[in-house]
Amino acid sequence: MTQRETMQTTACTDDWLPTLEPSIRSIVTAAVPACSRSLPVAVCSAASAVGIDTTDEPDSARTVPDCVPTAVSFLEGYLRLRHQLVAPDQDGAAAERDVTAADRDPMILASDLCHARAYAVIGDAAIPPERTLVLYRVLSSGSETIARRLSETVDSGAQRAGVSNHQFGSMAELSATAATLGATAVGSPAATRTAMQRYGRSLTAAIESQSDTDQQPLRSTVVRVLPEPGPPRSQQTGAPTTLGDTGSSDTPIDRGPITEQSPSNMVSITEHVDRARAALDTLAATEPKGSVNDDSSPVASLDRALRIILNARGTI
Repeated sequence: MTQRETMQTTACTDDWLPTLEPSIRSIVTAAVPACSRSLPVAVCSAASAVGIDTTDEPDSARTVPDCVPTAVSFLEGYLRLRHQLVAPDQDGAAAERDVTAADRDPMILASDLCHARAYAVIGDAAIPPERTLVLYRVLSSGSETIARRLSETVDSGAQRAGVSNHQFGSMAELSATAATLGATAVGSPAATRTAMQRYGRSLTAAIESQSDTDQQPLRSTVVRVLPEPGPPRSQQTGAPTTLGDTGSSDTPIDRGPITEQSPSNMVSITEHVDRARAALDTLAATEPKGSVNDDSSPVASLDRALRIILNARGTI
């Protein structure tokens, strides 16, 4: 059983949930995703997987506390509820449907509780205090950006047109925040944190740029492909110790060209994938010597996720 599978119901079985009033608890439970099915949580774990290989921290400090991806799941619950409040028609229901006044106040309370819980869970991380402080800063900055994206949704009147949250970047920003949290939790250097932030944002934006019917199966497939944290590759039996034919650890991975077959609906997707691949080139340069072209490396798994997105649209 993988780490992500063992975390499947972490958020929904949190000891904090039974303390909530039943009607609020049901809202929170419905909004907070299982970690095994959440794209931002998968991005967070992937960032930790990459970061474990790039940090200079001692091995004992490279463990990934479960509370960090759990915090991401609560932040996603907050985003889902807040977006439902400002754009209730995003799921394709009748344009006239609205959140009733009776529903609104409990949803606001539930979303605030999810937001607060994300901060509380971060405080439980078994990591050095100075790193916990950085996690709080990342969470605060990410929350501010997500709130700004939600505000843009309201200001544009998008909730009346049934515009999905990805079109104003809120879910992509959540994944960017999740990636930074995951990389920070294991003590990754700044270059890795920044590259994973860009990758998480662009990966999610590419998925959310697909048609509504394509998004969920594609998201589920990508979640399964993204790497999960494990022992540092330098400790793994059989891990390569030489670079082979590449000549330098700075050599970018050769992924082949992107061929755009449908300009009208592929431009945004390929642009997002190009940005994510640029981030991968930065990550490849920081991978342990010998792992750049290793198909089992975390960066190679990140690249496979991008290829899945392109293949879903008949583009590679």
